[in-house]
Amino acid sequence: MSCVLPTDYGWTIPVSGCIKNNNDKYIMEVDDMDDCHKRCEDETEFVCLSVDYESELKVCFLSRHNRASIRSLEFYWSDAVPGCIRLNNVVHEDQISSLSACQDRCLSETDFTCLSIEHKDSLCNLHRYNRDTIRPTSDYTQPCYTPDWTYSERVKFGSWTDDLDACIRSHNMNELEVPDLEACRMMCAQTDGCCSFDYRDSDHQCLLSAYNRATVNPSTDYTEPAYISGYRYSERVDKFCRHLD
Repeated sequence: MSCVLPTDYGWTIPVSGCIKNNNDKYIMEVDDMDDCHKRCEDETEFVCLSVDYESELKVCFLSRHNRASIRSLEFYWSDAVPGCIRLNNVVHEDQISSLSACQDRCLSETDFTCLSIEHKDSLCNLHRYNRDTIRPTSDYTQPCYTPDWTYSERVKFGSWTDDLDACIRSHNMNELEVPDLEACRMMCAQTDGCCSFDYRDSDHQCLLSAYNRATVNPSTDYTEPAYISGYRYSERVDKFCRHLD
């Protein structure tokens, strides 16, 4: 469930939805939605604008965002690389002075959904494709088949790697008991700083970690298959968590 608190107007009707990755606090053992509302209203560390309430876990998530403010946080720009998409640019502009200005031009495009850009000197190309939606062996080249072009693309928040028979040894920031793997994934997504989780079906153990395969010692701290049988592992892929290419 998710509710929004507009200033001076009270609470909206609860809807079946949630805000991913942008909760500022979670509180355990909250009895119901009304209690969750009250925790938001009484919050003093930040201005609480919405809540997500998970009734099975009795967890209340507080956020400084709501449906209006979160729209600008739904994606981030990938690191710029010396690449390009061959010939498929929809818009070509020649008065864009920087990469960031080219990215802004992509966001302002209204005739199509701009997913990626290329920039060189004052030239800016906008694309409706990115590396996942174009043919990588023929249409995307890195480095670019013509020199000096820089490529960047929009990446949605909330992506996860496949669930693996693996685990990270120690390095746990929190240990929880949850109903299933998806509940463990949700707890990681809603926990500030969580970049991966281990989950075990047999005892519903959910281990949250600020580390992942890119930030631990792969020879000693990450094991695949898991050194203790029964664990499944997944990690967040977003700009807050460094990950393997």
